[in-house]
Amino acid sequence: MNSDITARLQELRKRIAQHNYEYYVLDHPSIPDAEYDRLFQELQALETDHPELITPDSPTQRVGAKPDKALQRSRMSCQCSLWTTHLMMKTLLLLYVEFKSACQHLPP
Repeated sequence: MNSDITARLQELRKRIAQHNYEYYVLDHPSIPDAEYDRLFQELQALETDHPELITPDSPTQRVGAKPDKALQRSRMSCQCSLWTTHLMMKTLLLLYVEFKSACQHLPP
């Protein structure tokens, strides 16, 4: 049974990492937010039930895409939950995309 859980955790981590890349780097998600959220919540639940199987590269252990090297040197002091931080990142990204789109219509 533990091997089944480990396999599912690996599959979820791989799928979520791919969806993060599509969303944050390519700006072209291939699944709806609700599906991503379901995968992420399943991963969180499995890791909560089996904390010994949490790995440092798990999407639950970081926010968004690969962190900038400058950010790696400092620790995040916010006491927000990971889920709240994830929602903030998605919101900021959407605002950025909308702002960038709006600025394209301004004269040079």
